[in-house]
This record gives sequence, structure tokens and C-alpha cells, in this order.
Amino acid sequence: MEKLTFDKLPQAIEEILKKLSNIELVLAITKQQEDKFSEIMDISQAVELLKLTKSTIYTKVSRGEIPAFKSGKRLLFSKAELLENIQLNKKMSSYQLRKEADLRIRHLPKTRKHTY
Repeated sequence: MEKLTFDKLPQAIEEILKKLSNIELVLAITKQQEDKFSEIMDISQAVELLKLTKSTIYTKVSRGEIPAFKSGKRLLFSKAELLENIQLNKKMSSYQLRKEADLRIRHLPKTRKHTY
């Protein structure tokens, strides 16, 4: 290893920070992958989570409405994917719809009224 002098200190620190940033990125990606597959559920656990009957879940899986995968004959689910699917398919209440409509109307460009 090269001897570190005072003049080379800023470059060395910059290099260390770059390496640290790369390590943090790798750790974040690894954690995301672990979280994604951390809890694999069977059909009975999915029934409890989704509050649906088994037959409804089977129907929704066959229609492609719920993400699932098979391991042999068993149907398995990722808890993270099921929760994400719930959020994506969540319907807005009438209050939320009105609130969003008001926000969009406020951001519309103002138009002049033409008098003829």
C-alpha cells in the first residue's frame, strides 16, 4: 500500500466515500430482495390476510388479479406482493375523489372569458 501523505488525504477520503457509497447500495439492494421474498404464504395464510374465501382467491389467481406462483401443486403467495396489489387496486372514497378533483381543478391554467 502506498504511503499516505497530507497532500493525498483528500483524494483518499474521496475514494473511501465512493467505496462506502457502493457498499451501502449493495446492502440496500440485498435488503430489498430479502424483504420481497421474506414471507412466502400458502393459500390458508392468504385467506387470512385478504379476508377472502379460498374459492375467491383461486378464481382471482386464475384471472390474473392476484399475483401467485406454484410450487408443485401448491399455490404460494408473496406477502409483499399481495399487500402491494391491495394498494394498487384500492378504490378511492367519494371524499378522496372530490379532494383530488379539487386539486386538479386548481392546477388547471386559467382561461380568459371571451365576450362577443
